[in-house]
Amino acid sequence: MKKNDDMSTSRYFRSDIPISNRHASHNVQRWEWIGNDGKGRTFSEINKPNSFYRKCIRRNTYAGNETSIRQDLRYDIKLNMIVKKPRS
Repeated sequence: MKKNDDMSTSRYFRSDIPISNRHASHNVQRWEWIGNDGKGRTFSEINKPNSFYRKCIRRNTYAGNETSIRQDLRYDIKLNMIVKKPRS
């Protein structure tokens, strides 16, 4: 991982897209955690060992704290449930 890449220097926020009962509860929990009452979260908070975000990841290739969470963040952004904003 590059130290100053776009993903690691951004802040992440919960979008305004409504959550439906069709969304998996582990996804909803991590989206709401990122929201942080409108303050959002930094990549380092999300990527921290044993972060709440990490505890809500459910995929076969996830092997704990040593596993990258980038694909999970990209998934959340692609669904428009999380918004990535560059630091100002």
